[in-house]
Amino acid sequence: MKIKYLLPLLCLVTCLFYACQKVPTFPDPGFKLENQDVEVRRDTADFYTVKMQMEVPNGVDNIEVLNATNYELVESISAYAGKKNFEFNYEIDLRSFEKDTVLYYIFKVTDQDKRSFNRGFTLSVKRLSFPEIRLVGGTSLNVVVPVYQLKGLISTGLNELESVQVLFKNEEQYAYIPGANEAVYEYILSEQIGFGTLVAGEEYPLDIIIKDRKGQTSITTIMVRKSDVLKQPVGINVYTYSGRNLYFGLEYDELHRVSKITKQWENSDDIDSYLLSYNEMGCVDTITYLSRYESDYYQEYGLNQYGHVYKYKEGTAQLDQILYFDIFYNDNGSVEIRSNYEIESQNFQYNENGILTSYYGESATHEMQYTDPFNTGEFIFADYWQFDYYNILDKNRQHRTDFVPLYMPSYLEGLPPFLSLSDKRYFSDIFFSKYVFTGTQHSSDEYTGTYLEEPNYKYETDADGNLITFTKNYLYNGWKPRAYVYTFKY
Repeated sequence: MKIKYLLPLLCLVTCLFYACQKVPTFPDPGFKLENQDVEVRRDTADFYTVKMQMEVPNGVDNIEVLNATNYELVESISAYAGKKNFEFNYEIDLRSFEKDTVLYYIFKVTDQDKRSFNRGFTLSVKRLSFPEIRLVGGTSLNVVVPVYQLKGLISTGLNELESVQVLFKNEEQYAYIPGANEAVYEYILSEQIGFGTLVAGEEYPLDIIIKDRKGQTSITTIMVRKSDVLKQPVGINVYTYSGRNLYFGLEYDELHRVSKITKQWENSDDIDSYLLSYNEMGCVDTITYLSRYESDYYQEYGLNQYGHVYKYKEGTAQLDQILYFDIFYNDNGSVEIRSNYEIESQNFQYNENGILTSYYGESATHEMQYTDPFNTGEFIFADYWQFDYYNILDKNRQHRTDFVPLYMPSYLEGLPPFLSLSDKRYFSDIFFSKYVFTGTQHSSDEYTGTYLEEPNYKYETDADGNLITFTKNYLYNGWKPRAYVYTFKY
């Protein structure tokens, strides 16, 4: 009886197995692209051919080439219709590109079952080799001292560098010629150029002449001006790495000194203010930090606000003490002191040249960083504060480097560069330095970590040589890129 029932069941399973075998199935289409990011220079090719091995078991229906930036169709290719295993070639014409250009493509193959597969491809096209320089700072310079640290990266592409010459008012200031057997394709130019006597308001040409060994020559001209009039910004926009931007507003007193700084985050009604008052010698004696918060929480509970008092040695601009005090708003909107003055730092010591040598906060800090960046005898304060100045460890100290003879238009002359507040990094970037600077470095050989920012900077000027952007770049914890861009509004 068991055999009687098992035989029909076995026949049914066998029929189902063969029925399933008669329906063919094909894997999805695909292709191999060994290098998805290619760079080619116009010197070496007029065309570039993208090659890839395609496997389309069900046969090609169509191949599309798309612009990856907007997904628009560049070309539809039917020449491979029906093919299953083949090499696909796509030729790109490079002859029209006279500047460095990046092309982004998507290659999409669709089989006869309407299944598709796609892959991106990037082609960086470098222009024909030609001698050039990428300057730090641009081609308009408004100097306040008669020297300039000329910096830039010279490149000649695939051709060898023949010579570099720098002329000021048609007189040679610097020259570089590689050795006869030396093949140089890139050269870092960093040279201090002296301008001598300049007349305010006049323009002078600073020419950089670069030749390669193919007989090509480029001339880049920086127009140099000396101006006795410094434009004062009314505001500074700050682009932050987080994408949330803020704005510093600047107000001035009748002597053109900054009397108030406001700070407001984008899309916020909350405003922070710094109020500055000056003594008879033009030194800041009090800076008061206030906040106006619109939220109910802060209106009900208030916020810790504070100020600093700067005491000076009698008859001088040399610090003696920095005092700290807390403040709060009364019901009528006036400000009252909430605590007694507390000494934040003291014992400021200066040498016979008026240079600060040490002070005492929570501990003693020695060997303050000063520099004479342009060899003119003017020593400027160079310490850069990432942490609070009054309790900083020596190994955590940094200082500014690579100064440019261009005034930082937001420099707070008269304010000692010692301030303990949450905005100290902004102050270190744009308020504490008299001149634009492009680098920082740690000050102690004991430092071996990655937590110091040690930022570097780039800057741009307008046609009159006024600072318009100041860009800060650094690696957070030694690996994560971050940037701030300061844009000056006059």
